Amino acid sequence: MKNVIKLTLVLLTSLSIGFSANAGVLEVTGTAKATYNITSSDGGNIGKNLGKGLGITNELNFKGSGELDNGMTWAYSMELDPSGSATPQDDTQMTLTTSYGTVGVFISEGDLDTYLKFSPAAYDAGVDVGIGGNLNPVGINAFNNVQYHTPAGLLPYGLTFKAAYAVDGEVNDAASGNAAGTIAIEANDYNDDFEGAASTLADFTPEAVRDATSYQVTAKPIDGLTVNTSYIEMTHSITDALAQGYEAGSLSAKYNYGAFTFGAGRALVQPYVASGTGATVEKVQYLENTDYGVGYAINDNLSFSYERGKSVGKLQAVDQLNVVTKTDNSQEYQSIQAAYTMGGMTLAISQTEVDGDGYTKESTTLLQKATQTLFAVSMAF
Repeated sequence: MKNVIKLTLVLLTSLSIGFSANAGVLEVTGTAKATYNITSSDGGNIGKNLGKGLGITNELNFKGSGELDNGMTWAYSMELDPSGSATPQDDTQMTLTTSYGTVGVFISEGDLDTYLKFSPAAYDAGVDVGIGGNLNPVGINAFNNVQYHTPAGLLPYGLTFKAAYAVDGEVNDAASGNAAGTIAIEANDYNDDFEGAASTLADFTPEAVRDATSYQVTAKPIDGLTVNTSYIEMTHSITDALAQGYEAGSLSAKYNYGAFTFGAGRALVQPYVASGTGATVEKVQYLENTDYGVGYAINDNLSFSYERGKSVGKLQAVDQLNVVTKTDNSQEYQSIQAAYTMGGMTLAISQTEVDGDGYTKESTTLLQKATQTLFAVSMAF
């Protein structure tokens, strides 16, 4: 036992000599946003006839950073975004950057999905403003995860590579530094947005996630052009009862030319589907999202944007005679936005229209159209 203690002391002493750290710095940044929201529907979607509403949200980000004597740097951040929960502090991360790249631990942080990076929106990606309910790829930030990022400038054409792994589907901050997180039984409702085939929801609601792996590749082959691609795969604790596991991938590109910004993106999502369901029950094979848009900056302060997109759910049913029936459920959206910035303040207006809200565009009885008009004032500090 004495030898173990001596060896431990020697190791700690060696580390303190070789990796001593200078005093770090603490920075606090944040945003506060007030919104006025008008949402309505002309297709009988009562859930969208919400009238008018006011809201305020805020988020503080505490960032610490420092440098070791050997040139390595470290960084830590924790977000404070009160939401009525018992633990308003969340989304934490700690990274260590070396000449060989960056490694880090991310708690509900570190999203590698690139689907929304196509957007040239003046305010926010139209598909993500509030209505529409697209089934989008799940990010690795839905779980606690570890990551590796290649160093900047290592690869040609501005290539960067990131990889992440989440163990046992853990989510949320641990109660203490030595405690474990909780297991995601329903991984952030990543299938519950698909409303068009409500009878099939139980067939692909996710069970406990065993682990998840995600990758991201970004390239800047020419001036003004950024190309992003990402992929995520999950395994589940009941793999012997799966009809299909969860996978998702996206590819997007954005090009800046003078005052114009053009963007386009595509994502494929294969949701978790349980086996052992009724023979004629429809199952979602996969969904495909296609989006494009253009933004125009009149000057450094004022900008406009227009975006369109469509999400199609591919469903399949097999009857007792093994006859396969395939159907599509889809929805489309368009979003027009304008934003004006004055220092740390941004004034924005966004109007998004969804045709076939809830994946009902192919339905003759459930076709629903929804419109959302949003006024927002954001303060950055």
